[in-house]
Amino acid sequence: MAADSAIDQRDADAGTRVPGLPRGEGIHRGGCAAQSRSQLPIDADVYDVRNALELILHGPDLYDPNDPRNKGRKPNFEVVLHESPAGRIHNGTGILRVTNFVGNNLHRWIRDSNENKVLVKGRALRLFRTSRQVSSLVKQQLEKALYVGPEKEKQRKTIESQARQVHLRIAKVQLGVWYRQPNSPPNHGRAFSIEYEHDFLSQSEAYISVVYEHKLIRIEVGVIPSLAEPQLYLTFYSTQIGQRETEEYNYTILVKFSTIRKLGTGNDDFGQPGKRSR
Repeated sequence: MAADSAIDQRDADAGTRVPGLPRGEGIHRGGCAAQSRSQLPIDADVYDVRNALELILHGPDLYDPNDPRNKGRKPNFEVVLHESPAGRIHNGTGILRVTNFVGNNLHRWIRDSNENKVLVKGRALRLFRTSRQVSSLVKQQLEKALYVGPEKEKQRKTIESQARQVHLRIAKVQLGVWYRQPNSPPNHGRAFSIEYEHDFLSQSEAYISVVYEHKLIRIEVGVIPSLAEPQLYLTFYSTQIGQRETEEYNYTILVKFSTIRKLGTGNDDFGQPGKRSR
């Protein structure tokens, strides 16, 4: 089961539960909602909230690694902060999604003592249940996915953001084979024999970027038929993304990280990319 919890702008003592749904009413289609309401500090981001919740949900009061209901792993949870129309990080409200088992334990822990609070930068969150539905995808992630801590998640998001900013134009594509030259010294690297070459600066356009979140390299190719070389035709498992009025064909080629055996960089004897010995 999954639970959904909200955060609102009213000041409140996290030790006091906001009157909400009767216990058990947050359950629907395999999901239950646990809403957390309290005014978040204006400078607190989603990682601050996750850090605060991690201390409680994975702490000794709520998490027992020997409990079979935990299935040998720390419970997963999801935090979503609502956007602010004023352009701030959030509007002081948000959603906490947890499994029904974890949500019940969290509410019980808060009710047990006024000292039991979830503090975000010194301010207590106030939790209550809602009847909001939880999607089957979120439910599956909460129940099946391994927990990833906020620091690792923040690092991953930073890498994804940096990767999206890189959009490199491809100057040239060369296809060929590596071979060892006759009578070359044993410690001499192999040479690259170019069997086909296409210039993407003068005859067409191609760009390469990294989609880190999906572990893909994306190659976007624009080919003008009148400039395309007819001698060689290559077939890619690709997606045609459009045809402009100028009769330029655009393709997207996706390459999975797992299919790449080796990457290399280097220049030839004249300082140009490619034709590198190894």
